[in-house]
Amino acid sequence: MHPFVPAIVDGALWAFIMPSPKRQDLDRTGAYAIHSCLGAEDESFFVSGHARRVDDEQAWATVAAHMPYDDLDEQHGLYEFSVERALWTTWTTPSSPVYRRWRAG
Repeated sequence: MHPFVPAIVDGALWAFIMPSPKRQDLDRTGAYAIHSCLGAEDESFFVSGHARRVDDEQAWATVAAHMPYDDLDEQHGLYEFSVERALWTTWTTPSSPVYRRWRAG
């Protein structure tokens, strides 16, 4: 696992990814799946789709301005993540999940 911090900027899902196996996978296939940790109310969120590297300086600066850290440099590759599927799970009891699904198209 290679954790990262995504951000929603101008209606799109973005992240800066350092050189890593995760980045190699994104560059090779673009396929991704992101899953959150359980929240305070035992809920979790999952999205998947395809990512593409964006080498546009304006996009890089715009997304960087929305990140909660300021140590970005040229090693941080910018990726835009298309959301093709989403799943929000809440738990009413330990054995009773409630799923809310969404699929693009």
